[in-house]
Amino acid sequence: MLKRFISDYNYKGVKATTTSILVGTNVDVSQRMLANWRSKHEFKYKKGAQKLQLNAAHKKIRVEVISAWIHKNIPWEKAVFTDEKRFTLAGPDNW
Repeated sequence: MLKRFISDYNYKGVKATTTSILVGTNVDVSQRMLANWRSKHEFKYKKGAQKLQLNAAHKKIRVEVISAWIHKNIPWEKAVFTDEKRFTLAGPDNW
């Protein structure tokens, strides 16, 4: 029951804390005992990778759409290109 509860929380992208597990499963154990059980069985929260999954068909469609868009009669002198880049001159990351 605990494994299922934790895996459901992880699937939703929510961190399953010992308190939320105790409340959600209604198990009669202490928080310390549950924390020890989780560390023993290596149930740790890991956020999934935030990657855009593109397969070959997606890439082909993207190239076709962009090629058609480029070949249209677009007034390029009025086009504005932007890039979202963070610039911090006074931060700890020295950017």
